[in-house]
Amino acid sequence: MGWFRAVSGTDDPADPRFRVASVLDTRDGKAAGAAVVLTPHHLLTCAHVVNDALGKDCFDDSRPEGATLRVQTHGPSGAQLHEAQPVHWIPPRRLDGTDGPPGRGELEWAGDLAILRVSADLCCPAPPEFRPMRVGQSVRAWHGSALSGSYADVRVKTCDSRVGYLDGALSGMAIGPAYSGGPLWSDAEGAVVGLVAACVLPPVDQVYDSRHVARRSWGIPWQRIEAELRAAGAGALLDRPVRDDDPAQAVLADLLANVLPAPMFRADYARAVAERCGLGHPTDGSAPSPEEFARVLVTEERALAALTEALRSRDPGPSLR
Repeated sequence: MGWFRAVSGTDDPADPRFRVASVLDTRDGKAAGAAVVLTPHHLLTCAHVVNDALGKDCFDDSRPEGATLRVQTHGPSGAQLHEAQPVHWIPPRRLDGTDGPPGRGELEWAGDLAILRVSADLCCPAPPEFRPMRVGQSVRAWHGSALSGSYADVRVKTCDSRVGYLDGALSGMAIGPAYSGGPLWSDAEGAVVGLVAACVLPPVDQVYDSRHVARRSWGIPWQRIEAELRAAGAGALLDRPVRDDDPAQAVLADLLANVLPAPMFRADYARAVAERCGLGHPTDGSAPSPEEFARVLVTEERALAALTEALRSRDPGPSLR
């Protein structure tokens, strides 16, 4: 929904965990990694998750022609099993542009994206919003099993056009194997900002001490994902369908731009509308655009009355007429 969004709960279809799909290993049926619902018929994951699920080397750059994977989607009523085929394939590649997949010792790489087409309609919530990753975001990831207790909370510490490094506190779950390919969910923005790609582990042949890295992982920022998918010809899957909006929406957007031109005041009234209508909203101080605010006013049954009430209670002067 964008700035305004449904409030999620454990059994609420809006729970972001229900946008996580499981990519199952063809050998034992366990989760090889995760994916995120991209459209009602497509999942987005990492190419190395597909390779792992097929029993191949993670950095194998050969296209999995004719491969069929088993995936599970999740919702309040339980999990559903589907068959899926890779339709867009961007294998992991070296950051320096040289030929071949990344070497075993390399800590970062480019590419590593795959889109899977599911054989039937996904009976799960609508695809999430996608926003750019940026430093300072608090994000949540889930294990490929999508179990409710598998969440790991991390913060984006660095982010460039290729890689975003994520650090987690020394409590709760840590990002590890089978988290790859899953969405990085920003609750403050109500959107997915990237995919989990890898975790940085201490040397396996040494006793751990305080000098070793702890709870660090990295993800692929949405801005790189979008650029790579569009370059690969998958841009149409990223474009949301154009809505046939109520003709009153444009009029209301103009009124809001005139009555509430400052984002600070527009955010104040937008929060009041959200609270009165039982909607969630970001907590980062941002404001909806006049167009998005107007869209909620024409689509939510009580939103226009809630805004009128808020305007009159705080300042009897301005009102939407």
